[in-house]
Amino acid sequence: MHSRKPLLLSLTLLGTLASRAQTGAVQGQLRDPESGAALRGATVVLAPAADSTARKTLLTDSSGRFRFSTLPADSFVLRFSYSGYAPQERRFRLATGARLRLGPIDLARRGQELTGVVIQATPPPATQKADTLQLNASSYKVNPDASAEDLIRKMPGISVEGGQVKANGENVQKVTIDGKELFGDDATAALRNLPAEVIDKIQVFDRLSDQAQLTGVDDGNTQRSINIVTKVNVRNSQFGRFYAGYGTNNRYTAGGAATLLKEERRISLVANFNNVNQQNFANQDLLGVTANIRGRGRGPAVPGANAAALTVAQQAGINRTSAFGVNYNNKWGKSLILSGSYFYNYSRNRTYEEAATEYFSTGRNAFETTTDTVRSGSYNGSHRINARLEWRVDSVHTLVFTPALSFQDNGSERTVDRFFGYRTNGQGLTERYTSNRNGSDRGGNTINGSLLFVRRFARRGRSFSANVFRNSNERLGDTYIGTTDTRFYSTRAPFDTLTQRFTDQQSGGWQVGASLTWSEPLSPRSHLQLTYNPSIARATADQETYAWDGAQGKYSTFLAPLSNRFRNRTDAQNAGLSYRYGNRDLNFSGGLSFQHTRLRSDQQFPLAQRVDGAFRNLLPNAQMRWKVSGRSSLRFTYRASVNTPGVTQLQGVVNPGNPPLYSVGNPDLDPQYTHAFNGQYTFTNPKKGQLLTGNLFVQTANNFIASGTFQPQEDSLVAGTLLEAFSQLRKPVNLDGYRNVRGLVNYAFPLKAIKSNLSFNVGLNWNRLPGIVNNAETTTDNTVYSLGTVVASNVSSYVDFTISYTANKNDVRNRSSNSKASTLSYNYYQHVASVQLTLQSKRGWVLQTDAANQYFSGFNNNPAQQYTLWNMAVGKKFGKARSADLRLSVFDLLEQNQSIVRNVTDTYIENERTEVLQRYFLLTFTYNLRHFADASTRK
Repeated sequence: MHSRKPLLLSLTLLGTLASRAQTGAVQGQLRDPESGAALRGATVVLAPAADSTARKTLLTDSSGRFRFSTLPADSFVLRFSYSGYAPQERRFRLATGARLRLGPIDLARRGQELTGVVIQATPPPATQKADTLQLNASSYKVNPDASAEDLIRKMPGISVEGGQVKANGENVQKVTIDGKELFGDDATAALRNLPAEVIDKIQVFDRLSDQAQLTGVDDGNTQRSINIVTKVNVRNSQFGRFYAGYGTNNRYTAGGAATLLKEERRISLVANFNNVNQQNFANQDLLGVTANIRGRGRGPAVPGANAAALTVAQQAGINRTSAFGVNYNNKWGKSLILSGSYFYNYSRNRTYEEAATEYFSTGRNAFETTTDTVRSGSYNGSHRINARLEWRVDSVHTLVFTPALSFQDNGSERTVDRFFGYRTNGQGLTERYTSNRNGSDRGGNTINGSLLFVRRFARRGRSFSANVFRNSNERLGDTYIGTTDTRFYSTRAPFDTLTQRFTDQQSGGWQVGASLTWSEPLSPRSHLQLTYNPSIARATADQETYAWDGAQGKYSTFLAPLSNRFRNRTDAQNAGLSYRYGNRDLNFSGGLSFQHTRLRSDQQFPLAQRVDGAFRNLLPNAQMRWKVSGRSSLRFTYRASVNTPGVTQLQGVVNPGNPPLYSVGNPDLDPQYTHAFNGQYTFTNPKKGQLLTGNLFVQTANNFIASGTFQPQEDSLVAGTLLEAFSQLRKPVNLDGYRNVRGLVNYAFPLKAIKSNLSFNVGLNWNRLPGIVNNAETTTDNTVYSLGTVVASNVSSYVDFTISYTANKNDVRNRSSNSKASTLSYNYYQHVASVQLTLQSKRGWVLQTDAANQYFSGFNNNPAQQYTLWNMAVGKKFGKARSADLRLSVFDLLEQNQSIVRNVTDTYIENERTEVLQRYFLLTFTYNLRHFADASTRK
């Protein structure tokens, strides 16, 4: 922390000594082109050219006049809109302290006026605004109780899969409301707790980093984002939803959400208490200490995944959740913007799993199949705090401080029973049975923070920015392995083993770094950018393992082979130069940076060893945006990067928690060098309501951090630990040959005959995973072909239906470097057909039903699996404005609900079935709060 104080003092002194430039203003008048009459109440939007979401909105006065004041020196875009007139925009550059007066602005008429009636076109479903896809909410009719999530599910190219919001196949990482954050980076919570009726438009775009937004120079660090534009008459309002329900089998649910809007202030409250598997908050509430809690010791499903990631997927099984949160956003004065959120989440989980696995076996006595049964229970409690403070010191200096804190406690108990089948019987070994029982209690915290300083100069395009950050984390925990029972079935006599161990684990680390950027204009359309990014990271991973001493009645025998003391440090220096040229219709940037990475590790247990390696890489990057026409646009991005291995991938200690499947780190791992290309195409036809989007993603990697599996044919000593014959050791290794190609095309258009919107999508995902199986290098090609269609009703708010169908076909090919082994081929098919229907009468009666049929083709000589999940509800709305709702619902009416997941890795293919909730009835009372202020009350 002391290293930050000199920089903070320097930045503060720089801001104090800088002269405070005067702020500027712009004003004008809107009028009818024929009569010259003033257009009263027209909407005028002002936004910086570099950030279309940081906008200001006002209505023209009785004389059609508007005025924006206290503006910094910058480039701006003015947009004008008025009912019956074609929208118009003006772009201008405002110098320091300048006052710009625009002459009378005539808006061209869009409709034909007949005896006081204006005939105009229906708002188009989708339009293209620069690099932003804008979808009009009024073009998609939903029922009055619908949420923002219900609305976007009807929009082409946007989907919600397993709680993750996706736009054109990419994960949406942030959702903002009128350009302001709501619930931090929790896109799911933002969409589930915002009513659809307050939404005017949905904007899908790649959000620039804070540093890029403030400097106006794209640094390539973008997030797929959604901005929700609310209706003008709801921005001084209070709205929310509160509910409580109870049903059969002691099922219950209660909670709600409330949002208070007043000018620049925004307060939102959410709560959720239930035992019906509604995990309302995003994955950020589950830290890395719960990683692989569902797994059976095989490691991550995708080799090379970032081991330092602090998120895991939502838990399967039966869950009980208690969660609440608050979000605050406000602008204080003219220069200070503060936003923050707090979330608490506590959950208890019970899971029963059955899994059938087929290994890519290439040698004698190798694992061919396994059948697993897993019983587990766990609890998880977490606190998450996020904040953002933006201070515009004056028209040229800006400071942004972004802290984040997370705290978590987690505990689990589980039992894994596993049967192994072997490929051959070369030594009389046919089958093996193991039973593992273990438990853990763990805790962790993360503390992150960044401070961004931006200085813009009088010359347009010249700027300097410095972003300093520090991240730290700590993990503490105890793991108990109660018993390990192993039996061999062969010509040899079976035998049993019993082991009891206790492991005290402690790990953590910190990272500090900076991103310094200087931008220099060469001409009105081109500039150079110089960057320098140094970083230092330190990590520790210690554990002490003790065996049970029956005579003393405690864990007292120290096991050095299963203990660890590990230190890792990574120092990186990155410097680069890039060039950018273009205008708003076509711009290109390209650059090259050089990175020097030094990776050092020191291990004392179980074996003393040191590693010290230096790596030098050239990292090119390129980007192009092209507005092909007023209807279509293209964007291409290419970037090379270096990914260093995580501490758990480097530590060379054997994990014996799941014998005969063991894992160990690799201190000799090199950083992974990755090339990534992304292309996007968007076409809109507002007159016909057509939308076409296409995405292409290509990624390759050298020194890919893959998974290697090694199977000793006799007892072997690995890192001081004796592994029995015919066991399996999993170890990360560097291999070349990783490839991934993903493509997705969406096409949508209105189907006027049935007053609905129809969309089609087709996709391809090809993944090549290099690996090592039983000491032989292998290559696994997994190709997934996908096809889908959605028919979303647009009849009225009283009739709402959605019909969808998706189909996936998997082709898996595994080849080994062992010439004696043949290529292994697998083909699988899956489809999901679903329908949702909501009918409401004008008297308040509600009928709601949804059904989904899922089909999985056969696996491992098993028959195909198929089931239908059908839910239904009947209710009545009553009270003032029908704000109260009493509803009886039934979940899984046919009692067929299942959870089936198929995983393909470089080592095996797995079919997994998990315990799920089945039929129950629930009676729920809901109250909807709706208080919308008139537009005339806004300033």
